[in-house]
Amino acid sequence: MATVQSGVDSNLNRDAMDRVLVNPSGRDGAGSGVTPLRNSGNQIAGYLANDPSARYLVAGAGVYPTGGRNTLPTNPINNFDLTFAKRFSITGSKAVELRASLWNAFNHPQFIPGLLGSVYQQPRNTTRINLIPGNPEFNRHDLVYESNAREIQLGLRITFWTPHLPSEPAPFPGRAGSVLTIALIPIGIGDRAILGHGYRRNGQPDGS
Repeated sequence: MATVQSGVDSNLNRDAMDRVLVNPSGRDGAGSGVTPLRNSGNQIAGYLANDPSARYLVAGAGVYPTGGRNTLPTNPINNFDLTFAKRFSITGSKAVELRASLWNAFNHPQFIPGLLGSVYQQPRNTTRINLIPGNPEFNRHDLVYESNAREIQLGLRITFWTPHLPSEPAPFPGRAGSVLTIALIPIGIGDRAILGHGYRRNGQPDGS
């Protein structure tokens, strides 16, 4: 859901983030600008909607907006993330794990101003135009946001177990020892490639 804005200082409080007028009988998702109507003294006496059939109308300067927050439905996200992993034991103290992770696995278009699993830190100065009625981009989120394309990460994890004593057997619950896990992520496929490597020792990060 999105909040539709007029883009002008409607209530004259020196802030142009005011909302809009809502026409309950208007067409869903349609927006319209307004034209000032002037009297004989060239003063603005009212506003005329450019498209009276629209649901959302710009509230001109001096007009009290009636629109609430989150009144404009956006496209559904329909997000599915999948992870597949297969572990192979080489010996009693060594193992290899292959892993494939898919974010937005079915590649459904997700025109949103951020990311599903993270914070989008890149500033945007143009995304507000799709929230102001009368703009050609109004309610066209596909024109201002990325589609959050499917992202695939392939990983390889190698785990070594080193006993404290040479004669000590392979690990089992309660057995003391040192575990060294090396995680390699050599390939990233999709809109954002994910690359990196690192290892953990005794369950704690030991390098990257």
